[in-house]
Amino acid sequence: MQYLGYQIGDVQFEDAVHRINELIKNSFIMERMDDEENSVIIHLLEALNMLHSFVELHRQDLFLCTDITVRGFAWDLLKHQNIISGAVGLYRLYYREKEEGSEKLVYEQTLDEKVMINAEENNLLSVYIVNPDYYTIFSDLITEVLSCIRDWRRTNAGSVVVDFDSAQIRRL
Repeated sequence: MQYLGYQIGDVQFEDAVHRINELIKNSFIMERMDDEENSVIIHLLEALNMLHSFVELHRQDLFLCTDITVRGFAWDLLKHQNIISGAVGLYRLYYREKEEGSEKLVYEQTLDEKVMINAEENNLLSVYIVNPDYYTIFSDLITEVLSCIRDWRRTNAGSVVVDFDSAQIRRL
């Protein structure tokens, strides 16, 4: 698999770990689940914690920059602000096709917009691969998380959604 530098910053699991922790702390919800459902949730938290820890420990060498160049992708910095934690910017990734042999734009599509902190702008369009030294462990950790999600979907609660914003527990 190949990834743009623009995508690499999205490889983080801190938010997911935090949300599962908050779910486990909520006795109202946890008391209403059976032992199997509780076990699956705890296993998912453990799997996410392992994946998160691995990614954070190896963030600098998990993805290797290649010499591959891609055509048609571009990025814009829409807004920029310096704050205490660093430079924060709103970035847009888009794909453009130009008429062959000219600068005339034939097609353009916005692919993504997101906020990035201290983005390495020189590497946003660089192509990265997963470090072969980490293929096995990284894929095993991802597989474990996916296995937990599959186990959750097999439980009776797998179709239940906890909507924190509206303070509801409801079926899909």
